[in-house]
This record gives sequence, structure tokens and C-alpha cells, in this order.
Amino acid sequence: MLLLTELGTIFLPIQMTIELGLGMLAVTKVFWQQLRWVAIALFTGFAVCSLNLAVQGADSCGCFGPVKVNPWWTFGLDLVVVAGLVAEWWWEGWQVNKTP
Repeated sequence: MLLLTELGTIFLPIQMTIELGLGMLAVTKVFWQQLRWVAIALFTGFAVCSLNLAVQGADSCGCFGPVKVNPWWTFGLDLVVVAGLVAEWWWEGWQVNKTP
């Protein structure tokens, strides 16, 4: 477990930078066609991690720093985000095909 803690402190700034960068690109819709799939993969990974923590009975997912949030809540949130991204992709494709 110590190794995971050490890796977490090393990769935390990298993870935060990637999340912030992806969030900024998503808000501006820059490269949205490609970014959507990255966001789906990222939130699917978050959901898997949250589910793993929830099944193990963890008190908090640790996603929000010192604020304790039950991993079942973050798992549900991640699933809703993935479902929303997939629905948006499907809706966009449907609209394109519907246009004469």
C-alpha cells in the first residue's frame, strides 16, 4: 500500500493537470470530436476505480481531497457522466443523419 501512496503523490499533479486541461477543452469544445472519447475513457476509468473502492468498503474515494465522499456516490456520478457523453454522441449522430 505504501507504493500506491507514493505513486499517488507523484502522479497527482499530472492527473490534476490532465483533468484541468481536458475540462478547459471540453468547455470550449476545442477538438470535441476526439475529446469526447478521451472523456468517456477517463470517466469509465474513474467509475471502475470508484466501484473498486466501494466494493472494498472504503469510507471515501479520496477524489475531493479532505472532503469525504462515499465511493458509491462517485461511482454513480461517473456513470451518469459516461451515459451523458454517450447519449450526446448518439444524439449528434442522429441529428446529422436526420438532416436532408
